[in-house]
Amino acid sequence: MKVNLQVNLYDYKSNTGYDISNAVSDLEITTHIVNDPGKAVFYIVKPDKTLSFGEGAGVEIRLNGRGVFKGYVFEKEITENKFKMKVTCYDQLRYLKNKDAMVFKKKRSDQIFTQICKKYVLKHKVVDKSKYVCTPRSEDNVTLYEMIQNALDDTLINTGEWYVIIDDFGTLKHINVYSLQPQILISDSSGLTSFTYTTSIDKESYDQIALYRDDQKKGKRKVVVINDTSKKGENKGKHMKEWGVLQLYEKVDESVTDAGMRSKAKKLLSLYNHKSRTLTLKAVGNNKVRAGCLLEVDIEKMPGMNIKNEVVLVTDCTHHIKDSMHTMDLTVTVMQKG
Repeated sequence: MKVNLQVNLYDYKSNTGYDISNAVSDLEITTHIVNDPGKAVFYIVKPDKTLSFGEGAGVEIRLNGRGVFKGYVFEKEITENKFKMKVTCYDQLRYLKNKDAMVFKKKRSDQIFTQICKKYVLKHKVVDKSKYVCTPRSEDNVTLYEMIQNALDDTLINTGEWYVIIDDFGTLKHINVYSLQPQILISDSSGLTSFTYTTSIDKESYDQIALYRDDQKKGKRKVVVINDTSKKGENKGKHMKEWGVLQLYEKVDESVTDAGMRSKAKKLLSLYNHKSRTLTLKAVGNNKVRAGCLLEVDIEKMPGMNIKNEVVLVTDCTHHIKDSMHTMDLTVTVMQKG
């Protein structure tokens, strides 16, 4: 699909703005649901001598008038071919890679997110508030992103509510994935060009949960084990018989009671006692699609597999703009039905 590309660059050091839309080639914009910031990589062809900018310059990218990336130049690369300059940019999520030490008590994930953003002067907005008060945590020498993600994971495990952090054209947002539904269908007859379907128990599939709590004063360790056979009426040990023992072993805080350990273990088992179902898709580009959003996928030509009007979560998204053509590569997870 042809696309109208607009790329603007602003060098804060010289207070100079540039429209480099006509000079940009081979643009890629990538977003991930966890761990990594949004990234834009492009080449400037035959850079003009008047084009002067340094690391930290601001970059705005629009596709068909819609803002899809706003960030900062982190790297420039020029080879012996002086007719091309490679530019790598990251959005605000890059600054959550900073490490710090913080203590959080009686706070929701959105409050932890807000506290961190304010401290580091990051433009932010809470779109969806959580109702769950997170388990107290003392974080030391970990990234800001890990601090927030720990709170999001705690909320997901205990409530089933799935919140993510995204950069929406220069504003960090705390948002529920169900608020990111652009009402897009990708199917054999609507945008899909190729796909790969993978089912697996190799990553984040567990049929046994072991949680432990250390008592430093008494020098003892309490261990609680909940497994597939413990879930009466659901799997009845089916997965342990089929898969063998796949155990998640995790530490809990000293303040967590025995009952709290059992409750958390049951919730973790409910969350992880499934095989994963992943699709990698190549499709016609759509500027509303990004990591974290929900789409609908319908693939009729998949023999022996049922991908009929399935709701999927985009975990990784790369938009490719080359010669005015727009395509995208997606990795999506089929939402579990049980």
